[in-house]
Amino acid sequence: MHTKRLEKEEVVEEIISWEAPEYEYNPKSVFWYWLSLIISIVLIALSLWQKNFLFAVFIFIAELVLLYFSNRFPKLWGFKIDDTGVAIGDSKFYPFSDIHSFDIHPVDEEYKELILRMKSKFSPYTKIFIFRDDEKKIEQRLLKFVEKQEIALSLVDFLEKFFNPNAKAHSFDI
Repeated sequence: MHTKRLEKEEVVEEIISWEAPEYEYNPKSVFWYWLSLIISIVLIALSLWQKNFLFAVFIFIAELVLLYFSNRFPKLWGFKIDDTGVAIGDSKFYPFSDIHSFDIHPVDEEYKELILRMKSKFSPYTKIFIFRDDEKKIEQRLLKFVEKQEIALSLVDFLEKFFNPNAKAHSFDI
């Protein structure tokens, strides 16, 4: 019987994985639907009065799309961090070489938001919901490959929190 001796210590790759919603679901009230419909009718009437038929068609289509997406439940995505990078489901993978830095912001009692600052100019930030309990584990794992830098709230995030203090930010950009 011949045995092979290991010359190097085997390193077991640590993988952190979790599931989180794509975005926060905010149920809309009947008032919200009526207000949306009234605003659309006023804009369509105004555009017809000015004989801007293309704008009227645009408002009509925009209202249909808004109504369709307003009551849609968020999709649950699987996230994974391993030695090579961060994966979002089967569709997106960000190698650590493409990630400039990261930061973690509080969202609510259940979630925090992991913000990845990418080296790309076209899509500079990717936001992912993480569970509060997993924050330290994820932060320690990312610090092995990427530095942590403070990332300030964007104008869109600030406006969203200002107008809807109960809203969570979007989880990630796909």
